[in-house]
Amino acid sequence: SFSNESMSAAHQRIKQRYPEFFWIDSYVTIEENNRITCNFDAMPEASTEKISAMMTEIENAADLIISSIPDGLDDFGKILYVHDYIAENTVYATEKKGVDEIGLWDTSYGCLVQGEALCGGYSDGFSYVMKRMGIECGVVSGESADETGQMTGHAWNYVMLNGKYYWLDL
Repeated sequence: SFSNESMSAAHQRIKQRYPEFFWIDSYVTIEENNRITCNFDAMPEASTEKISAMMTEIENAADLIISSIPDGLDDFGKILYVHDYIAENTVYATEKKGVDEIGLWDTSYGCLVQGEALCGGYSDGFSYVMKRMGIECGVVSGESADETGQMTGHAWNYVMLNGKYYWLDL
């Protein structure tokens, strides 16, 4: 049987595998007969035209990063360049931590277009650019200790380079 947690995990996996679908929202409903329904919808108050325009914005933002990569870099240099570009051009949205509603700051759009993200947004943005470059990359989520030692949710990336996987954390 499916639980609320497993349905939420399924949505998270879709989001991690396809960071360009930042606009998908989901919610789980548990009915009286314990039937679980998971609904996938577009972001609240977003029309098809708005989503299409936002998709163009994120594609353009990724292509801008890719086109600014200096000629002659190997894959390691390209990965490092994109890492540094995102790190230097995105502000960590500390005031968004603990907010119940997850907004665009936890998406590839928040990172690449708005320049403001939490760890999930950084990870999704990096993954999206890598995938557009044809470099295998994904998002991993789990927990890490914050500055006070309290365990908190966290997201980071893995990337394939020269036949080996490496972890990186923007």
